[in-house]
Amino acid sequence: METLPSFETMNRLVTLCREHDDRYHLHLLPATSEALKHNPHRLFTHHVEGELVGLARLLEYDEGEICVLVHPNHRRQGVGRKLIQEVLLWSVSQGKTSVLLVQEGEAQEGEAFAKAVGGEYTVSEYEMEYTGAVPQPTSHTPSIILRSASESDMETLITINAQAFGDTQEVSRLSIAKWMAHTEMRFYVGTIENTSIGCLRVTFDSHTQTAYINSFGVLPEVQGRGYGRQILTQVVCALKSEGCYTIRLEVETENRNALGLYRSCGFEIRCCYAYYRIDC
Repeated sequence: METLPSFETMNRLVTLCREHDDRYHLHLLPATSEALKHNPHRLFTHHVEGELVGLARLLEYDEGEICVLVHPNHRRQGVGRKLIQEVLLWSVSQGKTSVLLVQEGEAQEGEAFAKAVGGEYTVSEYEMEYTGAVPQPTSHTPSIILRSASESDMETLITINAQAFGDTQEVSRLSIAKWMAHTEMRFYVGTIENTSIGCLRVTFDSHTQTAYINSFGVLPEVQGRGYGRQILTQVVCALKSEGCYTIRLEVETENRNALGLYRSCGFEIRCCYAYYRIDC
């Protein structure tokens, strides 16, 4: 594997592109040099005459996600395409059959580049960030009891996840088992009258004191009763009490119900991402 440039060199490129494009380019680089040392994802670089002009980060989830950045003076010169080809070759060596190209902005903005590298549009998501004060727990009767999940909750998490997201038990089992093996991830379960009706997953970045909320689901038969709001509010309270400086989550742009819930709970849209699937 190639030796990566210094964090400072890569961060200069990211900062330059942020200022030029007026965008966050959030996922190209960890927030600090210390975080880079523990980076669980893979970075790819491209140089021209010794200068770093391109950077790609492969986020190695179930389906790898590629984020690409090219110096403004070197765009439309094949740099982005070369980086993606390197990522695809690596992904094939790891047994992957496809990856997702992540483009910041509305879907149409990155469509030309995505199509040029063989991408097919799949979905767009908003990244939202909690901007309110520490919320006060909502008062409902009956009230949700929130707790951290343990290995003994595996079957409960699988059932809720499968029913809330329309997945099979087998798909949910594989995902839940992998997530629970990560020390930086934690599940919460919401129960009512001794029955588990909702859950969500939190991923922690200790270097930036940031928590990412994912896999938030409530059983279909009890949706629309305010239980999701109770679970989310209690989780935000718990995370703030633990010292989490930033709390973020992602939601599909067309999921108006979820958008309304998150906004009413103190989350605001930070940016938008479009996803394009590329076959390896």
